[in-house]
Amino acid sequence: MFKNPTLNQAIILKHRLRPHERELFTTSRTTATKVIIPLDRSDLRAGGQSFFIGEERVEHILEMHFSDNSRLNAEDHTLLEILDDIPSMDPFLLRETLARNGYLPALEYFNISEADLVRMREFVESEMSGLTNLVAANDERGASDFTQKLLAETPDASFAPLREALRMDVRQYRDGIFAWRGLLYYKWICSSTLRESSKTCVEISNFMPAPPRSFGSAEYILDSKNRINDSISRAFAYIIQALSDYDSSYNIFLAEERPSEFRDFLLNAPATFVRLGEVIGSLQHINSFWAFRMGALNRVRTTEADFVDILIDFLSSLAFEPDGMTSAPAARLRLDA
Repeated sequence: MFKNPTLNQAIILKHRLRPHERELFTTSRTTATKVIIPLDRSDLRAGGQSFFIGEERVEHILEMHFSDNSRLNAEDHTLLEILDDIPSMDPFLLRETLARNGYLPALEYFNISEADLVRMREFVESEMSGLTNLVAANDERGASDFTQKLLAETPDASFAPLREALRMDVRQYRDGIFAWRGLLYYKWICSSTLRESSKTCVEISNFMPAPPRSFGSAEYILDSKNRINDSISRAFAYIIQALSDYDSSYNIFLAEERPSEFRDFLLNAPATFVRLGEVIGSLQHINSFWAFRMGALNRVRTTEADFVDILIDFLSSLAFEPDGMTSAPAARLRLDA
């Protein structure tokens, strides 16, 4: 994946920043991309050296981690920046992003089944079918060509009919189409993510740690449960609203053949894509960590202190207010849902 052999053996992940880690960055952010260089590849328990892509002193840190003989070249620097720009290491979005930027690593990096690829493609094709028919004027060969261009591994930004109808330059069109496909991916996984988050929220609300328990901690736990519940409710509202805005502008474009609204949507799509990725990524983090941490054995062993640590992590993960997400608590999720 990388030219640098040391970097090619590193572990790269999306990391929820703790409050003290946010001071490492000149811009406000809640998530960063962390690179971990294992000290011993055969025993990961030995630990490793790590740094964040984009942290304030990253150039100095890279000089410390990589000797003169293994300096990162410009291509590896660019690839690290690309990985930092995407909101999630989800294999679909990672593969899509790398392909868009001319990187085509082996499929083994992504662990995506052929069946999942087929289902995703079928979903996107069904979503795009109305536009395909509109732009290609119901010409079967034109529709097929258009669909291929929209779903290509390396998107073709020169497909003139749609780009001209939307009055977008090549870069605007390419960025908008990429973000559109990302939004379609989020729409594809939305139901399962929200369903799992509802289940997780119920379990968090009903969970009681193992004794002994203190009154002070009990008050904090109850307050944290309510705050997590409110934040997840706002996240739900934001996700549903963002996807509803997409559906509305897209359907107006198709029904009334008015490209202006869809053009405005595509121009804003890259920013929406990043915000939506952050919100969905936060929910997925909470879902996966809760399922991992609270297995049948751990559930009965989780102490009050352990549970407080988990709640602090979840509150940190939900500590954002993207545009369009109200800061006032939304309606509480029904705990019997």
